[in-house]
Amino acid sequence: MKTAFKLKLGILTLAALAFTACGQASTQESTPAGDNTPITHVAYHDLASNVVASPEGVYEVAWLRPGVCNLLYLDAASREEIFLCSNPSCDHSTEACSSYLEVGESGSSYNIFFTNDHLYALRNMGDSELPYILEMAPDGTERRTVVTLHSGERFTGNIYGYGNAVLCEISVVGEDNFSHVQLEKIDLGSGSREMLFRYPGEKGSSLSLLGAAGTCLYYLATDQEQLQYYAVDLSQGSAAFQNWQDHPVGPGFDGISQSCSVQEDYFCFFDTASNTVSYENLLTGEKVDFPALELASGDAINGLAHLFEDRFALVLYSAEQGSRFALLDPETHQLTGVEYPIAKNDSIDIVGEYEDWLIYQTRTAEMPLIDQDKIELSGEVAYYNVYGMVEKENFWNGAIGREISFPEM
Repeated sequence: MKTAFKLKLGILTLAALAFTACGQASTQESTPAGDNTPITHVAYHDLASNVVASPEGVYEVAWLRPGVCNLLYLDAASREEIFLCSNPSCDHSTEACSSYLEVGESGSSYNIFFTNDHLYALRNMGDSELPYILEMAPDGTERRTVVTLHSGERFTGNIYGYGNAVLCEISVVGEDNFSHVQLEKIDLGSGSREMLFRYPGEKGSSLSLLGAAGTCLYYLATDQEQLQYYAVDLSQGSAAFQNWQDHPVGPGFDGISQSCSVQEDYFCFFDTASNTVSYENLLTGEKVDFPALELASGDAINGLAHLFEDRFALVLYSAEQGSRFALLDPETHQLTGVEYPIAKNDSIDIVGEYEDWLIYQTRTAEMPLIDQDKIELSGEVAYYNVYGMVEKENFWNGAIGREISFPEM
């Protein structure tokens, strides 16, 4: 199963992720022993969000009424979206419903991920409450709190599966109000926490976790001159973190005329000056260099996107047509002529892969906020994702699939 590619145009905003290292962490730094446990992709775009793909379908958190979120589920086999509730007479508004997630006064929603046959909801709370991870069975029942963070801590950045644990980034604010970010391993059974790596916080530089493949995490380091990826191999134990700068991946780049990204198991590179792109399979070492591509007048390359299997697309931009995916033939590596727009309400954003089928998000729709009159509101709207399903071959040939109907309340 594959999580979708999200174009990391945010490379140029990475300076905002620079942290000043100060303050005492609430967990003790460990000296982890190396092992060959594979790192897995458990979240949409490797970021806990309101959408996640499971082996059987796609979950979504939707905020449809005041003070309440609901879990929705799109089943890949039946191609039907439902509230995650087995009671046909339920209105999904109380704790008795397995799709119900209380928001309460904090106003904090839920971000979800899926691993080891369980659905998890991660929540960063307001000032008066503490962030936590909630575990659920795939049907939304059997709920329990896995771990609760301490005051001054928040979940931030990417999250990955690691055996019976997750690897996640946590921001920590010290007593002096300075913050740092650390990578932790959280055991999903016991809730125990192990700090693996406290990120350096040198002025004018930052370190951001932006990918994983096999037993390696891939960090992007930036300073005032260039950006550079580095591989940290967890099979090497604590030495991998102590010597994280010893294993650069790919060239240094400026993020403007050249750029790199890690997408699932692939390291992708493009150069706008020469219109060249390439990718390397990080597990097998196979590398493909595309020939210089002839683009239409006004087009510029904004990236290379791994879509599914061995299928890639250029991310093109022009003032006339905006951003769009331009599919690349897997054998000739030339443009096929099939393009899909990348726009807020007109897009094909692949969320999950199911044998010969793809589930994609196409747009965001709105509906009246349910029960708003009960709190003396009017004219308020709720937003939800609209999905579609398409056979892979049809998608590759430019045929749009059919939209999935939103479930009735």
